[in-house]
Amino acid sequence: MASHVFMIRQETAPAQWWFLSLAFVGAAYAATVTLRFVAYLALCRCHRPKDDLRRRYGEWAVVTGPTSGIGRAMALELARHGLNLVLVGRDPAILREISGTVRSLHKVKTKTMVFDLSLVWTPDGDEPLRRLREAVEGLDVGVVVNNAGVAKPGAVYLHEADVEAWVRMVRVNMSAVTEVTAVVLPGMVSRGRGAIVNIGSAGSEYIPSLPLYTMYAATKRYVAQFSRSLHAPFFVDTRLMFRFEEAAGGVSLFTVTPDAYARAAVAWIGRGGALCTPAVRHQLLRRMAAAAPDSVHDWILLRLATWNRKHIATPWWFILRAFVGAAYVGFVALRLLAYLWLCLPRMPKGDLRRRYGEWAVVTGPTSGIGRAMALELARHGLNLVLVGRDPAILRQISDTIASLSELIVVNNAGVAEPGAVYLHEADVEAWARMVRVNVSAVTEVTAAVLLGMVARGRGGAVVNIGSAASESIPSLPLYTIYSSTKRYVAQFSRSLHVEYASKGIHVQCQAPFLVDTRLMFRFEEAAGGVSLFTVTPDAYARAAVAWIGRGGALCTPGVRHQLLRRMAAAVPDSVHDWILLHLTTWNRKRQSCALRSDQMMASHFYGMFRQDDPAPAPAWWFQSLAFLGAAYVAGVTLRLLAYVAICLGGPKDLRRYGAWAVITGPTSGIGRAMALELARRGLNLVLVGRDPARLGEISGTIRSRHGRVQTKAVVFDLSLASTPDGDQPLRRLREAVAGLDVGVVVNNAGEGRPGAVYLHEADVEAWVRMARVNVSAVTEVTAAVLPGMVERGRGGAVVNLGSAASEAIPSFPLYTMYASTKRYVAQFSRSLHVEYANKGIHVQSQTPFFVETTMLAKLEEEVGLSVSPLKVSTDTYARAAVAWIGRGGPLCTPGGLLHQLMWCITAAVPESVLDWIVLRFTTWNRGR
Repeated sequence: MASHVFMIRQETAPAQWWFLSLAFVGAAYAATVTLRFVAYLALCRCHRPKDDLRRRYGEWAVVTGPTSGIGRAMALELARHGLNLVLVGRDPAILREISGTVRSLHKVKTKTMVFDLSLVWTPDGDEPLRRLREAVEGLDVGVVVNNAGVAKPGAVYLHEADVEAWVRMVRVNMSAVTEVTAVVLPGMVSRGRGAIVNIGSAGSEYIPSLPLYTMYAATKRYVAQFSRSLHAPFFVDTRLMFRFEEAAGGVSLFTVTPDAYARAAVAWIGRGGALCTPAVRHQLLRRMAAAAPDSVHDWILLRLATWNRKHIATPWWFILRAFVGAAYVGFVALRLLAYLWLCLPRMPKGDLRRRYGEWAVVTGPTSGIGRAMALELARHGLNLVLVGRDPAILRQISDTIASLSELIVVNNAGVAEPGAVYLHEADVEAWARMVRVNVSAVTEVTAAVLLGMVARGRGGAVVNIGSAASESIPSLPLYTIYSSTKRYVAQFSRSLHVEYASKGIHVQCQAPFLVDTRLMFRFEEAAGGVSLFTVTPDAYARAAVAWIGRGGALCTPGVRHQLLRRMAAAVPDSVHDWILLHLTTWNRKRQSCALRSDQMMASHFYGMFRQDDPAPAPAWWFQSLAFLGAAYVAGVTLRLLAYVAICLGGPKDLRRYGAWAVITGPTSGIGRAMALELARRGLNLVLVGRDPARLGEISGTIRSRHGRVQTKAVVFDLSLASTPDGDQPLRRLREAVAGLDVGVVVNNAGEGRPGAVYLHEADVEAWVRMARVNVSAVTEVTAAVLPGMVERGRGGAVVNLGSAASEAIPSFPLYTMYASTKRYVAQFSRSLHVEYANKGIHVQSQTPFFVETTMLAKLEEEVGLSVSPLKVSTDTYARAAVAWIGRGGPLCTPGGLLHQLMWCITAAVPESVLDWIVLRFTTWNRGR
């Protein structure tokens, strides 16, 4: 052990404290990922005796939806483990069939319970629920599998969906899970043992959104938050999956049979953490999905869902790419492999001549890259037209170029002078000349040759030499005109690449990093040299000519340059900007550089240590950990900076969405403050609440403070949503907004009761009411307003008030229903955000921490503690919340830097620690 410590001290001696800190963060992150994977492998390899579940939990298991798919396989697997079964389903005949199959195969007892779970929370569902309670009463029920679920309607926009269909989905996927769990929990608690398995979906847990399947994903996200014992399958060979495969062309590589899934799922019962994914292939998919950026997931799944909606058969390879190639690691790997494939084959000398013709036009051929390219093209047997310095000559040789047979064009000529200079100090003639050479000349030469290429119809290749100064780094201060002209070249090439591809003309922009030219010599003279990353013109020309006619519209020939490009892509733009600004101003002053050449580039991309330090450099693995830690810290920092940027941004004119806003729960707390803030910004208001007197009071207050603002009041007790008694108020709401230019919707109304209580002890009517207000009402109000927004085509903004209780902390025990309904709101908002983005409708869930509301005051009174240092007033929150409307992503935390800081702190604390703290707090609160 001492020798190891000595080794680390020796290797890290040159590193500064911040480098060691980054290495520590990277090591912690890598260790966390590794430990999770090792724990998964340990659970997978652990053998479970057949009678283990019966001995540990009890003799009976309850399974919902046992007649087909996963439910049937789970029932048979549990019976194979010796458990008697209570089978709950809606079809008596199929229940009898599976019951007979179970008894004949495994000699266990069965009970069947006919219960259409879509009737839960309706008067027709009370009697079946009572029979279920009677059926399990007195039984030693040790395992419950809530498998029943509904996925219809399929790929459909929310405003087009059949209301009855998604109300049924909510009842089966949410209400039934809650009711069945509440039925069996009292017995488990009294016996002191049990296991509950709720079948969720990777569609809500491992991908950020599931557009056009918004309701399904949102209900499954509710299940995840509700249960903390989630099994989240990816693809299982069920009837639902068959319908998906039929539309999507099959995903057989990732699909497992229900029997295989059931074996893995039962083996996981009572093991692992709160969220698990049985089946090795599914675990692999989970890791790959976690590596892909959310934006990539959103883009792929939106296209996949819209294709599925149109019933266009999608080839299997698209699904493969969607779940493999689109994973970030796979994406980078594929790009690297493609690059290597282009680099490794040696192009035969006569290949370019045979493919494109006998001639090549090269501009700027007298030195540097141009000279080397001309010699390399000549080595490949091409005749050359060499175009020199004077741009005026271009017009004279246009006819000559146009008369040549098929050819290759290399637009290499470029001007970089003046050097490091502020734009207001630059010589106008100098940068006008740069524009003429770097922009006009490239355009004129290309236009001249394209005319002939198109007329002959035999294709050709155009290569425009750009610069990494415009493509791989975000800005090049004091070289503004140069980098801007090179960005023109890149966009010019990209557009032509697509424009002329059908005509067999391949246009590309080659963006080199550092090549040993006279321009580079002047830069090295000022900066101290960058020899480690500089290639000779001849070496670059060989790589560049090999790329002609290959790859995409933008490429970076040369292995070292490609490595630099990848390194540059990993560095945040703000870091690039800071470094390059200091580097160019330093160059401008012509001060001697204290860093050696290799150190300068290392400090650009790593900022780690001096190469000329006499102590040995840190080991590669230590540098890797530091890089990983830097990436993690940079990600957190960028999120915080993005938040600050939005906070500091000027006010946004919400009237561009429309003249009216709809807000629910506007009579007190956050809702009242947001209504007043929206009115202050000039929006007319439709106020939705259950108390006519209080609606009249807030309406009068708004008119008195903001005389020009109109108001409409709609009396709607949102706890009646999705019930027959709620149909009439919902119809009145639709009539009230019909014809209004509604641009903003704020779903603020929420229910927080019952408080700190175990689910099996909770008043059923109380949490049914909570689900209707927090889930059904949000869905119905949004669906009522969306058609008008889509029809008017002006876009819009939908704001759903969530809670940090579901997003910032992993669980909220004893407030399970509240946190679960708010998690539904978050997933609902995320999927709608992606689903309606192309219609200009911005949907977001705002998740506040502590705000001075009546709900928080009651909580403080119950607990006997004050959170004054952590809470903000409703007015303060409303100003921040309204400022965020239409900005940022689908999930945000207004409320000032205090709330954002609390978010970052909770994100840094391990989930198990948060679970422990919150459980102690809520049980203490319950005890009071």
